[in-house]
Amino acid sequence: MGLTKAKPDADKFSPCKRGAKIECKKRKLKIVELIEVVKHKGKEHSVEGPTKKPSKPPTTIKGHIKRTEKAKGAYNQYVNLDDKVDKNHSHPEYGNSISYRARVEWNDKDKAGLANQTVYWYFRPHAKNRKNRNKILSAGELKQNFVESSGFSASPPRSDKIPSQTDKEGWTGVVTFYPTRYGGDRFKICATLKSNYKGGLSTRYYGVWRRMWYQVTEMPKKTGVGKFSLPSASHSLIREAYEKVYVELWGYSLAHPKTPVHKDNFDKFNDMWAWGDKYTDKDSAPWKIHFCIVNHCAMPVPKKKRRLLKIKKDKKWNVLATNEYIRPYDFNGEIWNPFVTYWNTSMKAWRPFPTGTWEVKLTGKKPWQKIIVIFKNPGVFKNKTVKLQIEYKIADPALGWGGSNLHCMICRGASDEYESASDIHKSIAKTSIHEAGHGLRLVYNKAKQPWKTPKAKQSAHCKFKQCVMWYQAHSGKKHYFHDPSLSDPGCHTWLRQYDMSRANMQNTWKFPR
Repeated sequence: MGLTKAKPDADKFSPCKRGAKIECKKRKLKIVELIEVVKHKGKEHSVEGPTKKPSKPPTTIKGHIKRTEKAKGAYNQYVNLDDKVDKNHSHPEYGNSISYRARVEWNDKDKAGLANQTVYWYFRPHAKNRKNRNKILSAGELKQNFVESSGFSASPPRSDKIPSQTDKEGWTGVVTFYPTRYGGDRFKICATLKSNYKGGLSTRYYGVWRRMWYQVTEMPKKTGVGKFSLPSASHSLIREAYEKVYVELWGYSLAHPKTPVHKDNFDKFNDMWAWGDKYTDKDSAPWKIHFCIVNHCAMPVPKKKRRLLKIKKDKKWNVLATNEYIRPYDFNGEIWNPFVTYWNTSMKAWRPFPTGTWEVKLTGKKPWQKIIVIFKNPGVFKNKTVKLQIEYKIADPALGWGGSNLHCMICRGASDEYESASDIHKSIAKTSIHEAGHGLRLVYNKAKQPWKTPKAKQSAHCKFKQCVMWYQAHSGKKHYFHDPSLSDPGCHTWLRQYDMSRANMQNTWKFPR
């Protein structure tokens, strides 16, 4: 299963002793096995999966590891990770390089003459691999600091072929292959005895993936009973969306000594991030997303409404200040500051109504209500037409905030006010996917990505409604990054291309921040 069938691909002749009466027998050299190798703590280990376990391992091999991570018929290679992630265990699946050795053998099993044979290495890219990655790099965005081609050298220009020599046991030295970083690309590594780099043996496919971890911190409710949670159904939707762009998310629980404290609302970014800092640590950074499931992250937005009121009789007059339902800014016990003024024609200024002549009430089911102003005593305004101005503050209805660091604030309290119980898991999932996408530099404030919306009010969002990065959140919105058929480059291809190496991720996802 591990090696492709191949006919012997080179003829060699054994040396004949001088004066021998018999004709030299023709014998054949062939490659009999390929093995992946990985070094851990200075020791070389063989790796089983893409190839079989070696039947006659080199004397340098001190251990054996078996790969298990597979997807779409290929063994996953997490090209963004490095050997610092887990120093106690060997992870051949981590890193942007794969190392191999090959063993040759004579058909008559003679061990003489195995040294200094040449093995020719090459690779086979899958037919569906991305053909034009430079199209994404030239999309008017940040220059990504990694080599785009694949091959057998660490620095450019990378060679797509390389020869190597065997030792007296018939094993070649270590040959290292460097795949692209484009998520979903697949490769086979091949070795042959033919100098035209044809035929020989090949491995199974390797697939390019990236891995991140995510932690969930859930804020307790104000009553002390229950908490703002990330529904279990949301987890699978979040992971599914990122798997589409070849990012594997691993969730885990953090046994943190501090119990999260409740806060009605965050209206300052620094307060949001400081809350998140208290309940996470540097484990898995800079590849960790910290989903903070909180009540609200609403900014106060001042509003003004003006009405003409003709007062004819000495009785109460009701004025509907808002025709639409609003979400008053009433968090943390704060007053949302309703205030009524009138236009003083002689002073040419807005002046407050006399104390005790009016009051403001809300009508409708909380939190979405309409404002009503009730005038108790017209007083000096009787039989006059008065120009009124009602001032108040509403809450900016944000479902989440994120993109500048590892914390993604997911406003479960706001989602509960917007969505039905049957759709809440979808809303929470889409907000989580969206905010983490900003952290991976998708359509953020200063981005020059061509698929970013040109509308100022919707800045830092995708222009395609079919994309999870679109500005408006609702239960019917897709939870995927938009398909390349809509835009290439676009959100989908950008994330498959994005440099998620430690050096690049450190800019946004480091902790402490």
